[in-house]
Amino acid sequence: MERVNHAIIGDKDAFTELIMDHKTLMYRTAYSYCGNEHDAMEIVHETVYKAFKSIKNLREPAYFKTWLIKILINCAIHNMKRKSKVIHFVNEHPIHTQASYSHDTDARLDIQASILELEDKPRSIIILKFYHDMTFSQIADVLECPVSTVKTNYYLALKKLRLKLNEEECINE
Repeated sequence: MERVNHAIIGDKDAFTELIMDHKTLMYRTAYSYCGNEHDAMEIVHETVYKAFKSIKNLREPAYFKTWLIKILINCAIHNMKRKSKVIHFVNEHPIHTQASYSHDTDARLDIQASILELEDKPRSIIILKFYHDMTFSQIADVLECPVSTVKTNYYLALKKLRLKLNEEECINE
């Protein structure tokens, strides 16, 4: 917490150390939102920039991690909305490469893809719950909404994920 206080008063080295301590967490969270390395790095960079510019406004140093994740989630959602406005031209005959994936890898990719298809709030809740092991109360703090809303969205998101994964399993059989 001492480093956070130093960063708040303008110590750039303390801020850098804090970011280095949380870099893996930030990258994994960003990747969970976008599903690719380039966009994840873009989100992390934007998060670090915004955090650096606004660290003076951090009211409670004990909540640095929560504050940082909140900035990251907002950057990820903004990035995804911006990217959704871009029209991608796809080659009608893509070149397929032979790759052998284990069943576990395929399952993880299916889960990741299904999470990416969720709406913003349910996606955030699933990511914070499973990737960051946050409680419903902590998630409510990060997303600034009631715990009951978090729980409702969580269970609805799980239901959607189960249905989606069951559909894909039936298609692949």
